[in-house]
Amino acid sequence: MFILGTLNIEQLIDFAQTGVICEFDLFGTEISYYEAADNFDMPNDSARIKLVKKLIDENYGDHITISHDIHTKHRLMKWSGHGYSHIILNVIPKMLRRGITIEQIDQIMIKTPCRWLTIGQI
Repeated sequence: MFILGTLNIEQLIDFAQTGVICEFDLFGTEISYYEAADNFDMPNDSARIKLVKKLIDENYGDHITISHDIHTKHRLMKWSGHGYSHIILNVIPKMLRRGITIEQIDQIMIKTPCRWLTIGQI
């Protein structure tokens, strides 16, 4: 597993060239401190979207998935968190404003996860 804070964009592109699917997690987590690695600055949603856009611009749009973690109740909207709908309500509109097309978003949100989840299936 690569942690993005340890990679520069060229290394991320080199990693994508191997054919892997690059998964951008933790959308909705808007803090800079990452307790699992003191030397790592957590990117915010805007930084994640910029990295996604860069991979798309380098023709690796079919190597991307995105997600968020809703693992504690304080992440639910009821408890003032970003909630399960954060990507749909907030991230996708920002992606569109940043020049990512609806077709590219469909690739990230539907086609690539479908391909990934059916690898090895008959």
